[in-house]
Amino acid sequence: MKSLPHQILILSIIFLKACGGGGGGADAKTVAAVAQAVAPVISSANSFNVSENQTSIGTALATAANYSSALSYSLSGTDADAISINSSTGVMTFNSAPDFETKNSYAVKLNVAAGSLITSQDITISIFDDDSDNFLCTTGVLTSLNAIDSSNVISGNTYSPFEKHIKYGGLLIVALPDNTETFLVDVTNTYRDILGGDSGYTSSCVDSLIAQFDTNKKVVQRIWTALGPRPAEGGLEGNTTENFEAFGENYETTDFIKELQESDAGQPQINEVIEHILHTITVKGFSRVFPTKWDQSNTNSDIYLSMQEAINKGYYDISSYDDVKASDPTGHKELIQQEFAYMAILTAWGLKPQVWPDSGAEWTLSTTNDIQTKLPLFWKLYEETVKDLLIPPKLSDLQTRFN
Repeated sequence: MKSLPHQILILSIIFLKACGGGGGGADAKTVAAVAQAVAPVISSANSFNVSENQTSIGTALATAANYSSALSYSLSGTDADAISINSSTGVMTFNSAPDFETKNSYAVKLNVAAGSLITSQDITISIFDDDSDNFLCTTGVLTSLNAIDSSNVISGNTYSPFEKHIKYGGLLIVALPDNTETFLVDVTNTYRDILGGDSGYTSSCVDSLIAQFDTNKKVVQRIWTALGPRPAEGGLEGNTTENFEAFGENYETTDFIKELQESDAGQPQINEVIEHILHTITVKGFSRVFPTKWDQSNTNSDIYLSMQEAINKGYYDISSYDDVKASDPTGHKELIQQEFAYMAILTAWGLKPQVWPDSGAEWTLSTTNDIQTKLPLFWKLYEETVKDLLIPPKLSDLQTRFN
């Protein structure tokens, strides 16, 4: 039997270890590290669109807070044997180029690991026929487009807090109580002009655009006013998210058109309207009517490659969007394509000097000839998709409405 002092010494050692005695640094750091570990958050899309006969799919993106080592990417699931992923970068490729006629959809599970913490996401990869964008547009019978006036404005709280709206050309255009009816009508008539105006249209692709706006997830163009609450991501300041999302999951939106104060009428207001109508048309319309050429999620799509040409040649400076890139890489990729499409179409229309004269270093092209000669990739895309579908609005009509 040990002596009493010996027993006290042993108990003291046990007590010190239990309390982190003897320096305690290593154990405390281990506990802190475990407490700070956070599972990866996947920010890339859960669906990718890929043209047949190419192997590139896209890049899986994820982050893990307080994790300094590289994340590890892997695939599992039904079609994982057909697809490879770079374990360090997340770049996904087909092992052999897919054929639309053989198989037009692939399903895999993306797994991202930060040490022992793993986050998974189901991914669908849709394959499009190489010719799927080439036979959609045909010339048909002339379709008239009725002009809009205040009698077309519908009031009510169906889409609260947007208490007035017009449904036109497949698009639901909604406005807040502080917006004037005149502005809502003028925005709608500008959208009408872009579809064809008084001349109407004969292209089947306009029919497709209108149909795509009004089927599956219906597309909403929101309007707000400088005199009312400021829109915020996911809601309107001063309004609940529930009210703001009254459209529900069956609707899709892009950004807002702002009704400016009278002191900002004229060119700034014209630019505000044209820019955001084109955002809605290209992001929510063209991506459905021309699913391969205008696919923003695919780095091999025509719109993405056209944008890269403009960036590489120094005509499009995207540095002002770096803050978005840091917080939302997927959103950043969509944003810079959305802005590029607006700038390039406006310039191809010959309206850039009048509508957006102060673009500065962000966009340095000014004329239709600039697009033809300096951005041949976009000019080809414009000729194949935009030219016969959208009509440049008349500057005189825009000035009458918004001056």
